[in-house]
Amino acid sequence: MTLLRWLVPWEFSPTVIVCFAVAVVLYVRGSHLRPPGFSRQLSFWVGLALIYVGLHTYLDYYAEREFFMHRIQHLLLHHIGPFLVALAVPGTTLRAGFPLRWRALWQRSVGSSRAWKLVMDTVFNPWVA
Repeated sequence: MTLLRWLVPWEFSPTVIVCFAVAVVLYVRGSHLRPPGFSRQLSFWVGLALIYVGLHTYLDYYAEREFFMHRIQHLLLHHIGPFLVALAVPGTTLRAGFPLRWRALWQRSVGSSRAWKLVMDTVFNPWVA
């Protein structure tokens, strides 16, 4: 078994592929417009790769059958991968990846509404978080 065979999807999921493709395209586009530092880019790409490996490779097959592999998958999906993505603070870079027209339309329609501000103030309140 070659190393590349491990990266082949165990159970093909178009949803996973589309979500990862959208994240990759937005981050690459946003990196050109608003370049983050090297450590933030490294953190984002490693975190995204770990999440992909945990979700969409042969690791999932072995995680269904071996408990210690399940724990490794859990560690990748629940702890290390999301922590690295969050450490990269990719929000501004991903937002910059959207076309300017879409960002302006969002800001005019939803971003300035009172209901949206109330929801965001509630969700991002430290006591709620």
